[in-house]
Amino acid sequence: MIVDRGWAASLALAEELGLGAFVILHGIERTRRDGRGAQRSVSESGATGARSRATVGWGLEHQSSHGATADACAPTRCCACKRGRACPDPGKHPRVIKGLQEHGHLDARPADELLALISELRYRPTNLGIVPAPNVIVLDIDPRNGGPETLRSLEARYGALPPTLSVYTGGGGEHRWFTTDHATGSGSSVRRVASIGAGLDIKTAGGLLVAPPSTHITGRRYAWTNRRHPPATCPPWLDENTQTQQTDSGGAHRPLDSSSVAPGVIAREMAAASVGERAVTLFRLACWALRTDDDLDALTWAARGVGLPESKIRSQIACARQAVGR
Repeated sequence: MIVDRGWAASLALAEELGLGAFVILHGIERTRRDGRGAQRSVSESGATGARSRATVGWGLEHQSSHGATADACAPTRCCACKRGRACPDPGKHPRVIKGLQEHGHLDARPADELLALISELRYRPTNLGIVPAPNVIVLDIDPRNGGPETLRSLEARYGALPPTLSVYTGGGGEHRWFTTDHATGSGSSVRRVASIGAGLDIKTAGGLLVAPPSTHITGRRYAWTNRRHPPATCPPWLDENTQTQQTDSGGAHRPLDSSSVAPGVIAREMAAASVGERAVTLFRLACWALRTDDDLDALTWAARGVGLPESKIRSQIACARQAVGR
């Protein structure tokens, strides 16, 4: 496979700024019906045969309207994984590559290693994922869940965020990159919350973000914005309000807007579960999160938001870990 130069430019920028390490994600493909009525998959650029093997396949045809939903604007697009249109996280989860990438974001690697790996793979629609470095905080603004409105209210209270390197997401959202003196991740004493309000997620070391020039389910590509600005220093109010604090009961709580449910596919499904199905839904979604390296913290907050007690949440997640061997 010949690697599209969009990959090289994006990887070079992220590597130069020390944003993190990289993983290969499933891409987005389009399904069509041929003359016999059977469905077949093609790359997002519409390439097949020899042409598809010679390009990564992020085309710009069939662009959707800004921020439109996948069902409304891309009825024939789906994730390139085996779940296809049934995938709850299309184009956003790691590919399993035997012997090379079998543990999701845990197998993240430097840019040069990733380029060498992708160039040897058999053609499939492919996206790029980035695992933030330990000194990085990323604010994920999701307009579908009111992220811009929540951010405006926080900025009115605490002060505006400084200009910083950002990513426009294909769904109309934004990732804003910041640096911090407080290391993040599992090896740090500082823990970060999964969300600071409706539509505002926090990604740190151990998390996973889709990076440019990946393709969104809408058909739009992720793109770097404010490229001339390196990641700004995280403002004190954002740094402090993203850190977890311990309650009297020993659990953690969010310092901002603790009544809102953390956004995300699995979190929204948790919130929609009926009263009698909440425990089993938590177990099922926790198994999914562990298998796909999704945000388990966001699911935990969603379970708290619907009223499940801490003991039940811990027991269901523990059962899920046992079930998936993690």
